Amino acid sequence: LKLLYKPFGIIALAFLMTGQVAQAQYIFQHLDIVDGLSDNQIRYFTQLPDGRIAIRTVSILNIYNGATFEHFYHDRRKSYKWSYNHYQIFKEYLDDQGRMWMKAPGYLLLLDLNTNEFIYDIDSELRRMNVHGKLKNLFIDESRNFWFLTENNAFILYDITRKQSVIIDNGDERFTQQYGVPKEIAQYKNRYYIMYSSGLLRCWDSASQEFVEQDACFVGKISDITDRLSIHPTSAGDLWLMYNNAVCYYSRIDKTWREVVGIEGASNFFTCIDMDTEGNVWVGTSWSGLRKIDGKTFAVDTIPGLKLNNSGVLSNDIQCIFADDNGGVWAGTLWQGVYYYNPSMCKFDLIQTVQNGTPITNEAVRRLFEDDDGSILIGTTTNGLMRYHPSTGKIAKAFDGLLTDDLCLSIYRDRKRRLWVGTYLNGFYCIDRNRVKF
Repeated sequence: LKLLYKPFGIIALAFLMTGQVAQAQYIFQHLDIVDGLSDNQIRYFTQLPDGRIAIRTVSILNIYNGATFEHFYHDRRKSYKWSYNHYQIFKEYLDDQGRMWMKAPGYLLLLDLNTNEFIYDIDSELRRMNVHGKLKNLFIDESRNFWFLTENNAFILYDITRKQSVIIDNGDERFTQQYGVPKEIAQYKNRYYIMYSSGLLRCWDSASQEFVEQDACFVGKISDITDRLSIHPTSAGDLWLMYNNAVCYYSRIDKTWREVVGIEGASNFFTCIDMDTEGNVWVGTSWSGLRKIDGKTFAVDTIPGLKLNNSGVLSNDIQCIFADDNGGVWAGTLWQGVYYYNPSMCKFDLIQTVQNGTPITNEAVRRLFEDDDGSILIGTTTNGLMRYHPSTGKIAKAFDGLLTDDLCLSIYRDRKRRLWVGTYLNGFYCIDRNRVKF
């Protein structure tokens, strides 16, 4: 199932022209408990394979299908207990079996999305991956491989393709005392960037099965008490890194870091980061709204308050941010629910059924209907039934020789997938697999 995003009502195709939206004007939609969220304290977002958005709140998991929320309650008493605390940071990972591993301060949950049931016997799942003993932390990379940090500081990679585990670090006391333990992992092809709690960044090559690079640039800047940390590789293999006090960019070619934006003010720090489909970077803060960084020019837009489509403006601690596959950006706040932005929300394109080079015509659109192939059927008063293809921008008669000049009043798809078109003077047309019946 590929979800067509309709997060806040019906997405309409508008046949009117408006002025261009002002640059750096960001309008957000708001979702909270009134809309069905379990609570307004948002902690993490994940996009599921079918397109739905998983929203982790401080209490439970919510899954949003674009219209309604489904709540997933767990038994806290049966959860896997561990020492992971990280200052109330939550995070989720999807594995190769359609399951979600949910990290939380003090406990770990495993939800099977195929059955919508929690799996509480996590010890058995770990033993199947040759991991024995208590966990301290875990990560899952883009290839769905597991990385385990045990209580004795051993760092273990489980390769899901080879079905075997590899000891990356054996918990050597001297190394751990000097550089700490892994805090974050990011993957670019066969390279894995591992940030340690001392600020040391190491690069593990899965092809050669060894560390090939290390960088001490953040030693002394990132430490064990750094609670906000994230690494995002670009499509070219460069890196974006965010921690409490700065957002930095690494050029793989030049092998240099640059600080793109810092932050100042009491209790004001960066909290979260993600990259959208255009390569731009969105960063949340604790007290000063959002930052949007142009991925090419590094220009920074500051969005101090989240401007809403109802003309309100809200300021709140932004706990998490997520850029979905449809170009949308989701911001989760400490106390005020979810905010959603999409560049298309405040823009209109003029799409005419009459191609005469002028925006002024006598055409009138009566009905819009999304067909199974994603095209839009357009019922008009003067040009019959038209079909618009969003991927190409082309518009043409929907069916050759039929409904070419009828006044189309209604369009309906029945359970047998037949299309019914109601007209003003010629009654109903029934279209079954491109065969037309009157």
